[in-house]
Amino acid sequence: MAALYNRYSRSAETAVEQDLRACRTQDPIRALVENLKQGRKFKGATEADFDGLIAHKSGLLATYIACRYLRAKDLFTGRAIQARTKIDRHHILPRSLFPQVFDRERSDVLANIAFIISDTNKEINDRNPAVYLSGIKPEILKRQAIPSDKRLWDTAKAESFWNKRKQLLAEAFNAFLKSAFPTRRLHMH
Repeated sequence: MAALYNRYSRSAETAVEQDLRACRTQDPIRALVENLKQGRKFKGATEADFDGLIAHKSGLLATYIACRYLRAKDLFTGRAIQARTKIDRHHILPRSLFPQVFDRERSDVLANIAFIISDTNKEINDRNPAVYLSGIKPEILKRQAIPSDKRLWDTAKAESFWNKRKQLLAEAFNAFLKSAFPTRRLHMH
């Protein structure tokens, strides 16, 4: 949540000092959550948290965390995505299939990124998502929070695809938080 709230992007030194003090308290998790709240309701992730561009590193980290919680697997090999393997960001709806340059730039959204093993990215290249996604086991798509509705696997339906994926990513991220803090009431929606 600190990443989603951009806690360390502004006044990072102050935030780090506050969090280090919190770690020394009797209940460090509660103190860290209180630091994180600071005037905002701790609501967990929402679809809006996955609205940004892939250049938004905090959002990209949250996307990765959501997919890791789902035990993400490579789309083609089925191998587990692990931190020790070389991981690439993959545009689910390939940039080159968008008709205009503006749309190609818009395709650089968090909700359009899956994590795959480097070698796989070269194999997929610019294949039509309706073709290559239909050849992937539904369980693997689910582990990457990729919508199963085949009607959305088209650049013409990109906004609907991204909206559904943002919902799935937020759900996975919130499930991760609940599993990471099973004894904490996080007051998530």
